[in-house]
Amino acid sequence: MIWHTLKVGAQLIKDALFWIYHSGSQALFWLDSWDGHPPILSSFPHLQPLSEVFSAAGWDTVEHYKVAQHDGLVLRFHWKHPFEWPPGGSEGDRRELSQLLASRACNSLRGTDVLAWDGSNLSGKYSVVAGYKQIGRQLFGDIEVPWWKHVWHKLSWPKCNFFMWLVAQNRCLTWDNLCKRGFQGPSMCVLCQGCEESVSHIFFQCSYAREIWHFWWGVWNTTCWHVSSLVEFWERWGRAPVSTSFLQAAWAIGPSFIIWNLWLERNRRIFQDLQLMAPHLWRKILHSLGETIVAKCDMTMRVDPRDVDCCNRLHLPPPQRQLMRNRCRHPTPKVNREGRWSPPPLGVLKINSDGSSRGNPGHAGIGGVGRDSSGDVQFIFSEYKGLHT
Repeated sequence: MIWHTLKVGAQLIKDALFWIYHSGSQALFWLDSWDGHPPILSSFPHLQPLSEVFSAAGWDTVEHYKVAQHDGLVLRFHWKHPFEWPPGGSEGDRRELSQLLASRACNSLRGTDVLAWDGSNLSGKYSVVAGYKQIGRQLFGDIEVPWWKHVWHKLSWPKCNFFMWLVAQNRCLTWDNLCKRGFQGPSMCVLCQGCEESVSHIFFQCSYAREIWHFWWGVWNTTCWHVSSLVEFWERWGRAPVSTSFLQAAWAIGPSFIIWNLWLERNRRIFQDLQLMAPHLWRKILHSLGETIVAKCDMTMRVDPRDVDCCNRLHLPPPQRQLMRNRCRHPTPKVNREGRWSPPPLGVLKINSDGSSRGNPGHAGIGGVGRDSSGDVQFIFSEYKGLHT
């Protein structure tokens, strides 16, 4: 396995190297990439018979195809004329090679050839970006998927972005992928208990997932549509139906939060034997999404009145309150330093306590903490008090 990897890596490096030829004594004419051009035989494989004729005559390097001529006091190099070439090969091939050489400048330098990196960059300097792009071109071709900006959105969480990439590549470990790796176990979807688990099912076709997506489309008051894969989802994804910038950000990163939390819910049911109903999971998604938008976006800008309902459905801070806060001319009040907690005298404990109720009346409780003169916690207490105001 190691030697196979080294062999593949060596081939990738070889394909990325090219010769900046001076004298041409080291660059192979037919097999090497020189001056940024790909190898001649890789671009013109039908010239293979002609290359064998030239190689049999000892014409292997670029130097053999150059000839020096004096231009006054200057020595210049030109490509040799076809009548100076070794005999053999078809007339058509020889004519095509002559035209090919005419399209390339003949270097008049007489120094040592220099091996450089990346034929698309004639500077020949290696960089991590150039290396990554070259490996990507060799392994996957010059294909750029249109949905990569959705997957790697800068405002979303990195772990959500990475997991979205796994989903787009069908690489996350759902049961259908685990079975391909030889695992055995229950392949039923734990979210709906009705179908076999797969990437397309658990995130888009499962009844539990569809309920979450229904909540999402309801936020934007748009028609709910369903797909079978993340790639298809991004292909149908359009512009945000709002004009406020932080809501556009929520529209862009919301699907990644939904897919990530569906995966967490799936794992919670398998490994912890716990479950959340769809409305509870939706509230959790809204909480995470709201915290991210408030932390990373400008929430004090002007809000389109038509977008206020979306703010409310996303449980974001009321835009009117943000606008009023901006218009307030009063300076920010100074913090009262005297109101800070202070330690008690030596040998005395200070107890700080509080109570609250969820509703009026509602479930209520009390709690407190006792600390000594050094500020070290000596005890903590809490108690549920039932229904109180």
